[in-house]
Amino acid sequence: MIFPIGVLPALNFIIENEEFIVNDIQNNLDEIGKITMIKKLIKEGFITIIE
Repeated sequence: MIFPIGVLPALNFIIENEEFIVNDIQNNLDEIGKITMIKKLIKEGFITIIE
């Protein structure tokens, strides 16, 4: 999976935190960008949704 270098801080946050909400991700991504990235990660099976 390929992401722009600018999302590296967001990906590091995801790797370092077992559970999080999308709004917790600190990065230069706007809300739509964060959701798009999370959807890709879910689709590829890298993360899952817990309720």
